[in-house]
Amino acid sequence: MAKRNPGRPRIFDEDDALRRATDLFWEKGYAAASLDDLLAAMGIARSSFYSTFGSKQKVLWAALALYTGELVERMHEAAAAGTTPRRALTAVLAVAGCSVRPSQGCLFVNIATELAPTDAEVRRIGRAYLGEVDRLMRSLLRQCGFTARRASDTSAALMALATGAVALRKAGASEERARAMLRVAAQLLD
Repeated sequence: MAKRNPGRPRIFDEDDALRRATDLFWEKGYAAASLDDLLAAMGIARSSFYSTFGSKQKVLWAALALYTGELVERMHEAAAAGTTPRRALTAVLAVAGCSVRPSQGCLFVNIATELAPTDAEVRRIGRAYLGEVDRLMRSLLRQCGFTARRASDTSAALMALATGAVALRKAGASEERARAMLRVAAQLLD
C-alpha cells in the first residue's frame, strides 16, 4: 500500500518567500508588518505560511539570520579581495558602512533596536552576527600589527562608526557625510 503525504505539496519557493518577508521587515519593521502584509508580500496562503514557517516571529528570525549571514559572507569576500590586511579592513568597512538601501538603514540594526530588549532570539542572532564581524576585524587588525587589546578596542570603534554611518544615511544625511565617517574609521588603522 502506497504511503500518502498529508496535505498538498508546496507550490511556492520558500527561499523566495523568505526574501520577500525580509524585504517587508526591512521596509516596515516588525511591529508595523501585519500578518496580512506578510502573506501578500510572500505570495502565500495563511495555511502555507503556518505549516512552513510557524509564526510571524519565526519568519523574522529566519529573515534576520539570512540577512546577517549574507552580510558576513560579503564582508569575508571583501576581505579576501584585499591585497593587504589594511585594504581588506577598508573593504570590510565599506560593506559594513554602506547599506544597499540608504533610506531604510541596516535591517539588523533596525530589528535589534526594535526587538532585542524583549526578544531573546533576536539577541542571540545579533550576538552571533556581531561576534563574526568582530572576529574578522580583530584578525585583520592583528595582521596589521595591532596588539590583541588594541585590535579588540579598534574593532569595536570601527563597528560603531560603520553602524553610525548607516544610521546617518537612514536619517537623511548625505552619502558624502557617511563616507566621511568611514574615512575617519579608516584613520584608526594608522
